[in-house]
Amino acid sequence: MEQLEILPLGSEIREREMEAILEISVGDRWDESFFDKTIVVTDGIVTEIR
Repeated sequence: MEQLEILPLGSEIREREMEAILEISVGDRWDESFFDKTIVVTDGIVTEIR
C-alpha cells in the first residue's frame, strides 16, 4: 500500500495473470499476439482491453 502512494498518477500495476476460454470460429486468424492481451480494470470496472 505504501508503494501505491508514491506511484505517479496513471501508473499501471500487474496484479495477476488469468486464464480464459476464448470463442473462435472457422476463418478466424490465429496469431500469437492474440494471447498477449492486457485488461485494465479501474475501480472494479473493465476500462480497456489492449
